Amino acid sequence: MVNRIVLIPVFNEAKTIKSSIEFLCNFFNKFDSELEIYCIDDGSHDGSFEIMQELHFSNLKVFKMPKNVGYGGAVRHGLQLAGANGAQKAVIMDSDLTNPPAEAIKILDALHDFDFVKASRFLFGSDMTAVPLKRRIYSIAGNTILRILFKSEIKDITNGFRGWRVKEYLKLPPTSNGFYSIVEEFYWSKKFSIKTSEVPSILGTREMNQRNTSASYSLRTIWNYFRPGFIFFVSNLFSDRFALRFEKNLLKNE
Repeated sequence: MVNRIVLIPVFNEAKTIKSSIEFLCNFFNKFDSELEIYCIDDGSHDGSFEIMQELHFSNLKVFKMPKNVGYGGAVRHGLQLAGANGAQKAVIMDSDLTNPPAEAIKILDALHDFDFVKASRFLFGSDMTAVPLKRRIYSIAGNTILRILFKSEIKDITNGFRGWRVKEYLKLPPTSNGFYSIVEEFYWSKKFSIKTSEVPSILGTREMNQRNTSASYSLRTIWNYFRPGFIFFVSNLFSDRFALRFEKNLLKNE
């Protein structure tokens, strides 16, 4: 029975997925031979799943979604699999090596004292200077607004590099399938008073030969990121009964 896992959602990363997963499998095996890596292929159509299937590492498990459902759906499926296999702790990281694997170990260790741990780009020792300026501005502005709406001491709410005690995650209502599920998770962690912390993180950037990121900055996407914060803010102004109307809106998966 596995205790700790690294969960990696994958979508159309055929150009670099072999080298990335080989590096991660070798790295994590040095730190913890019992730690397992769950790669969840989210309906890729470029051969990513087949490439991962050909990799032979004792600490690697590869799963395929029947169709592309989105980042949030892939994460939820992976953590459900982890729970079914008895995993107690999980860290979620990207497949493109922009999240340093050494920090994943720190997140897993921090889950000894906390139920939910976020990697933060805004703590002492953090860095994201490798990231394009536009993305840095969006991250700083977005997290500043969300911290106000959530009245949060956690500084990096939108970062998808994070860890969960699996049983605590599985108690949450289902999130949306998009990237903004990251903020919805944070919403429920606040509502349920889940013990949360954060650790400093250095964010890298994707290599030139990798496909462009799927992140979108459309008005609809921006609203979906902010929506859980607004719901939390408004729900604290009114009675619980009135707040339920806002939560029903959040529970409408997209």
